Amino acid sequence: MQRADKRTYHYIYKITRDDGKYYIGMHSTDSLEDGYFGSGKLITRSIKKYGVERHKKEILEFLPSRIQLKERERELVNEEILDDPRCMNLQLGGGGGWANNPNSLIPLRDPIIKKKIGVLAAKTIAARRENQEYRDSYAQKISEAVTGNQNWLGKSHTKKTKAKMSASAKGKHDGEKNSQFGTCWITNGVKAIKIKKDLLDEYLKNGYQRGRGTLPR
Repeated sequence: MQRADKRTYHYIYKITRDDGKYYIGMHSTDSLEDGYFGSGKLITRSIKKYGVERHKKEILEFLPSRIQLKERERELVNEEILDDPRCMNLQLGGGGGWANNPNSLIPLRDPIIKKKIGVLAAKTIAARRENQEYRDSYAQKISEAVTGNQNWLGKSHTKKTKAKMSASAKGKHDGEKNSQFGTCWITNGVKAIKIKKDLLDEYLKNGYQRGRGTLPR
């Protein structure tokens, strides 16, 4: 790929969102129709979120070389511009982008940058909080389903309701439907274990007896 300073055109551009938010950048290319539409972090997120149709790109001026292009961007994207709440630039001009700027981590210490990134962080925290509230609400519903809704404190079902509940549960835990079916407890005086009944004779021959017994404390 041809180096940026060998390109035919070097220009400063501005991308403006329909609500007034804007981004100023520089670009070097051999074709003015290459489809380039900015690469800053916030402008990229903006286009992804709102769609390219809500953004307008305009070329502000051409420069004869890449070096002069960087100098011009440095003049335009200054501290005053970064302090504008409508500006979506995150660093001073002339650096050539986050990926190409060896000092790209330094601007993160700037209070203006922290403020802008803080807005994104606040939205992330808010989303996590809403998610936590949903989890808490879900947990509360599960708790009420298991322990009984607190609104039932001091109340009881009617005889008719109890009869229906009893009829509904009848037979559901009989025989093989019972989780304890085919098992029994045995003990050797030291520990108690639950085994399948078809293994009972073998354990009885080895000093175990049926039941949990009274274990030593």
